[in-house]
Amino acid sequence: MMMTITPPDSHHTNTAALNEKVQHLNAVMRRYQQVSLGEFATHFINAMAEEVEACVAMIYVWEESNAAFACVGTYGCPIEKLQQIAYTQGERTVGQAAKSQRILYYDQLPPKHLLHPGASIQLSICSLVFVPIVAIERCVAVIELQFVKPPPPLFFQLIERMQESIALMLESMLNKLAIASALNQALQQNIQLQHKEEQLRHQNEALQAQQARLDQYLADIQLKQEFMESSIAEQVAAQVAQETTKLQQEINDLKKMLAQKQQALEDLQLKLTQQPPQNS
Repeated sequence: MMMTITPPDSHHTNTAALNEKVQHLNAVMRRYQQVSLGEFATHFINAMAEEVEACVAMIYVWEESNAAFACVGTYGCPIEKLQQIAYTQGERTVGQAAKSQRILYYDQLPPKHLLHPGASIQLSICSLVFVPIVAIERCVAVIELQFVKPPPPLFFQLIERMQESIALMLESMLNKLAIASALNQALQQNIQLQHKEEQLRHQNEALQAQQARLDQYLADIQLKQEFMESSIAEQVAAQVAQETTKLQQEINDLKKMLAQKQQALEDLQLKLTQQPPQNS
């Protein structure tokens, strides 16, 4: 197996045929630029594979949330077999192509090197190409192309012409997804905030109601206490008045008794003074 990072020399370029392929692929990208990333990737990789006569093709797009390249579109192979696979920067050939930002071209592969296991038929691969899609010095995707015969003469010229436009389109779609994700996250946070505000409002209303009940309870306690104090004061006053009246009555009775005894004493003294003296 031989790997070359610099693409092999091509035959004389057929400019008209090359321009036609470029226009076709650009038209496909424009046609599906408003759909989901997965649908766009599927339509584009199918068009690309047919233009370069690849038997199997996959496009791996960088997912910021997972920090890895995930397969989002396939040709000649069910995507379900690849959805669980992701490659980080430098991992396996996909990651190496992304990290180096250079085309990795495998030619003259041994007969035992078969097409991807998920392919509908199993044939020996003749050539294998990994194309990094770079936007502003950042690899946003890697295209894997498998051939059962050497790539057509216009292959590398087509890749060179299309790399920038593919990168710009994917960068735009990824930015839209990031913005949509940020907006959705902000919306969810706003909904959660509103929910928390509603919970706090209900809790505040409950606390206010509880405080009102507590204030009323304390007011009732105060009223009862004042009533009890007033009642006790009245009872004490009445009892004191009663005791005072009783004591005054006893004093009056004592005075009367003393007056009577004084009168009796005076009467006795008077009688003594009126009696004649006795002869001795």
